[in-house]
Amino acid sequence: MEGTRLDADKVLFEREGVYIHNTDRLGEFRGRILLIENVRGKFIEWFPVYGGGVSSNFGTDNANSVQQLSPQEDSNHESYHNDSWTVIPPGGMVSFTKNEQISSGANNESLRLHTAANKSKKRSKGQQLLYTKPMRFSLGDILSVRVSERSLTYTHLKFSVRRDVQIPHFHFHEGGCMELVRNIEKMIPLVKCPADKRLYLAKTSEVSALTKSISELKIFEGNARDIASFNVGKFFDPYTATMGSLSKVKNYLLENVLAVNAQPQCRPMSEMADILNEEINQMEINQNLEPGYEIISCGHPLGSRPDIIRESQLTTEEWMTYRSESGQIERMPEIKRRIFKGGATHSLRRDLWKYLLGYYPTDITNQQRIEHRNNKEDDYFRMKHQWKSISQDQEKRFTLLRDMKSLVDKDVHRTDRTHKYYMGCTNTGILYDILMTYCMYNFDLGYVQGMSDLLSPILVVMENEVDAFWCFAGFMEKVKDNFELDQQGMKTQLAQLRTLLKFTDNKFFKYLEEKESGNLYFCFRWLLILYKRDFSFLDIMTLWEVLWSGLPGPNFHLFIALAILDTEKANMMDQDLAFSDILKHINELVLRIDLQDTLMKAEAIYTQLTECPSLPEQIREILYLPAEEPAGSQGSRAGTANKTDSSSETESEPQKASSTGQEHGEDSSIEVLTDTESESVL
Repeated sequence: MEGTRLDADKVLFEREGVYIHNTDRLGEFRGRILLIENVRGKFIEWFPVYGGGVSSNFGTDNANSVQQLSPQEDSNHESYHNDSWTVIPPGGMVSFTKNEQISSGANNESLRLHTAANKSKKRSKGQQLLYTKPMRFSLGDILSVRVSERSLTYTHLKFSVRRDVQIPHFHFHEGGCMELVRNIEKMIPLVKCPADKRLYLAKTSEVSALTKSISELKIFEGNARDIASFNVGKFFDPYTATMGSLSKVKNYLLENVLAVNAQPQCRPMSEMADILNEEINQMEINQNLEPGYEIISCGHPLGSRPDIIRESQLTTEEWMTYRSESGQIERMPEIKRRIFKGGATHSLRRDLWKYLLGYYPTDITNQQRIEHRNNKEDDYFRMKHQWKSISQDQEKRFTLLRDMKSLVDKDVHRTDRTHKYYMGCTNTGILYDILMTYCMYNFDLGYVQGMSDLLSPILVVMENEVDAFWCFAGFMEKVKDNFELDQQGMKTQLAQLRTLLKFTDNKFFKYLEEKESGNLYFCFRWLLILYKRDFSFLDIMTLWEVLWSGLPGPNFHLFIALAILDTEKANMMDQDLAFSDILKHINELVLRIDLQDTLMKAEAIYTQLTECPSLPEQIREILYLPAEEPAGSQGSRAGTANKTDSSSETESEPQKASSTGQEHGEDSSIEVLTDTESESVL
């Protein structure tokens, strides 16, 4: 969107000598930054103050030469203001494109705005980036301001704003950086981060909502206000997220949405491993209707939900009927259907889980299985020896290892400590060894807080260090996107859940929106560790093996959340619960959710959707249904819970949906740009 500078603009602050650097560090663009006010609000503006806007060190060896205006040109900058102004739109990213030939005229320079769908497009070899067009963005969109450490002789400012808009750094070669920050503080409330004095947090509605949720639920020990401010700031600040901590020693925000509760059936807070997020960045769900989006609506009304009947558990005796004489597992899709419909008896889990989690291939014989396990055992102890053999002297110079060991040690002593299996030191030590060895197995991911929750039930079932490790490694393959640095997996799942809720129950969705809970942040813990802290130990084993079956589709864990919300919505709406009351209500559900009822309701909602004659494409993608066939074709609809999915022969991954879903869950629309369409935007 472009417009002209308004005559009614009132300049509140102005500073010369503010540069934007080309992203490849091949040039600098001298400009002026202003704070202005008009009838539409308060804005930050930047514009170049020299003709071509290009430092003369582009493509030359004269790195210190910078083209500048003459005093006459400099004093008469209003003529430049009459050129087109670029107002940064929601969902855009500023990028800088250098033409092959650079003229001294400003009209030859251009600014390109890339939508989120185009961010991944790679530049051709040799293509450089530059920017000379004026820009403007609203103070009301600022989430945080970071002041850099002084580099050589100047500092720079990094603004983080809403909706993934990327603002270039402003380099104050001639001073004035902190003067600008102080002037911004006069116009919008900024809070200095207690743990990072260079980071200023804007008290936006999103930050306030998260801060309030943390404070109300008493998640943190000590000074909740300071800790909440620190973590909430990093939740919204992408720059901080990328600079947060060493490699893969990560923390997670929204530790668990659990208050300290005196009721005996709720686990004590001290039992829980911390999930204090320092890595989640910009998990804001865009709620603005944009062009190019499809309205989420169904051409036909949803039918009534079918009645679902759960079946009996798969027993050891029945399991043996699926084994061949040589020990191979036959009819695995049928086994998975039985697991989805009924789960397994506890005595069978030690054997069954090894197949569900990919530790044992289904096509190996008894003798091959023995050899396979021996090889896996050798691999495990080889990796374990790698970190065990590091001397104390080496460890003094190995900060990453020290941090990992400290983090793991802290977590294992607070994970399921009331369970009889972990009351002594022996099994807690095994839990520690497995997690540390996993760091050697997966260097890229390492250890992340929350993993101990996922390992604990597996070790209880296996009662063997090697078997528990390889089953845990298989589990992590399914949920690893939850723990990645960019948190794209978690963002996508929340957006998909929001889309499903809006489509299936728009009335309840609007209620949550009115109560500032439409972002569904209170579901974060559910999705992160797959409801581990919300069900009893035996129930979570059943739920997990149902999800590991891969039926009726990889995103069935989202329907578990829908089912829980569906059960609780009447209570929440009848009481007209406010924001903080909703958080408390969700917290009080811990260990009180009926698993079988939830599974039946989740399957019913899924089946209800698949039986709808016409589903929006985005809903079909979330359900992993094939694209809708043209009218009159006789294609069969796949994916109902009572049918065997031919794709279930392969291991389905509940969290792999992050690669297919849309990043933003819109109020009434979902982006449907294809790869081809996104290329054409450029």
